[in-house]
Amino acid sequence: LGGLAPASPPGSVPSQPTPVVSSTPPRAPPAKPTRRTTLIPQVAFPVVWASHTQRHRAIWEELQFDLKLEHQPNAISVLFRVLLELAVDNYISRIGLAGVHPNDKLSLKAVKVGEDLLAKGKIDAKYAQIIRKLPNADAIFSIDTLNKYVHSADFAPSPSHLTALWDQAATLIVQCLTA
Repeated sequence: LGGLAPASPPGSVPSQPTPVVSSTPPRAPPAKPTRRTTLIPQVAFPVVWASHTQRHRAIWEELQFDLKLEHQPNAISVLFRVLLELAVDNYISRIGLAGVHPNDKLSLKAVKVGEDLLAKGKIDAKYAQIIRKLPNADAIFSIDTLNKYVHSADFAPSPSHLTALWDQAATLIVQCLTA
């Protein structure tokens, strides 16, 4: 009859269903994203610290290991701005970048550094465009935003905005520190 298995012959042992064996291992459940607690993620960056970058390294390590986004966003925002400027100045002095003047604003220095990195093939055109927007106060990643963190009593940094800024700035900072 429909759907019924045939009866086993008398005296035989009923057969057990054969388990299906998969050749692929079971998948682990997707990992829950971890929330970043520091500005600089806990990953290795390709920076070799030279003797002339020891202050840069001290600031980097505070931002990567010591200062917590939830507890010290103001200190992080100020040190982030300092690290960016020290890194850009490091690139300019180590490379001997022409056309940069001592009184140039950080945004202009960063744009000139970005153009040099692009010309040398160390960044792509898309990233160079992000750097070119640094002088634009409306850009997510702008020097104006970093300056407001330092100089404005009404402009408070948030952990999510700081991490977004770092994610935009990381390549520039690493390239400048490895010059």
